[in-house]
Amino acid sequence: MEHFTYTAEFTHPLCPYCSSRVPCDQDDPTEPWIGTCKSGHTAVYELDGEDDNL
Repeated sequence: MEHFTYTAEFTHPLCPYCSSRVPCDQDDPTEPWIGTCKSGHTAVYELDGEDDNL
């Protein structure tokens, strides 16, 4: 499964395959989590570590 990071500027990451929003229901998005967009693409997502101090 592919692993992607996203920046804190986005409330939800965008699917790297179709650009749909990927809902995040994690309390701590800095920990890797599995998300599925509305089109059914599934990947591992994690908040970019450089944004941890925001």
